[in-house]
Amino acid sequence: MMRTRVPMALVAIVALVLTAGCASLKSAPAASHPAEKLTPLGNGLTEVTLTSEVAQNIGVRTEPVRAQGSVLTVPTSAVIYRPEGTAWVYAEVRPYTYVRAAVTVADDSGGVAQLTEGPQAGTLIVVQGSA
Repeated sequence: MMRTRVPMALVAIVALVLTAGCASLKSAPAASHPAEKLTPLGNGLTEVTLTSEVAQNIGVRTEPVRAQGSVLTVPTSAVIYRPEGTAWVYAEVRPYTYVRAAVTVADDSGGVAQLTEGPQAGTLIVVQGSA
C-alpha cells in the first residue's frame, strides 16, 4: 500500500509545480509590435513609426541621398527590390518615422546605387535595419 502512495504524492507535487509555472506565464506581459504606429497614407503606402528602443535594437541607420551632377546616389544597402522589378527606399519623414519612396536604379555596382528618380538630395534614407 505504501508503494502506491509515494508515486501519487510525487504526481501531486509535480502537478502543483507545473500549475504554479503556468500561473506565472499568464501574468507575463505580451510582446508589443515593433512599430509604435502604422499610419496608412493611401496609394498602398504606410508611414511606419518606431520607438527609439526598437530602432536602436534593429540597428536603424540613416544617410542622406547624395547628388553627383544630375544623378542621385545611395548605398546599395538602402535599396529594396520587389520581385516584379520595382525598387524603393525608406525615407525618414520625422525622427523614427519612415515612408517607402519609389526609386529608379540606373546602375547598382560598387556598393553605390545610381538613381535617375527618387527622393531629393539631402533626404535621409534608411541604409541599415530596413529589411
